[in-house]
Amino acid sequence: LDDEDAGIRYEAAGALRRLGEQSVAAHLVPLLKDDDLQVQVAAATALGSLGGQLAKRALRICLELGDESLERAAQEALTVAEFEDDPLGVKFEE
Repeated sequence: LDDEDAGIRYEAAGALRRLGEQSVAAHLVPLLKDDDLQVQVAAATALGSLGGQLAKRALRICLELGDESLERAAQEALTVAEFEDDPLGVKFEE
């Protein structure tokens, strides 16, 4: 995740996404500020796939950073994360 090669960081984000564990979200959040846009997008995509409160909070912050590409990736990732939370789009009251 902190390799000098952006390609390695990109692949690391993808590997964490494939793990499918929300617990790795904390390791992905710093990549949202990476110097490489593709790494940032990979981290956002991974966070969307993993879901959870930390991932959604980090993605919402990305929506306000002013980088159009990252904002678009974060919005798409949030859509995935929220769909996973409620696949039918129906909020049931308890």
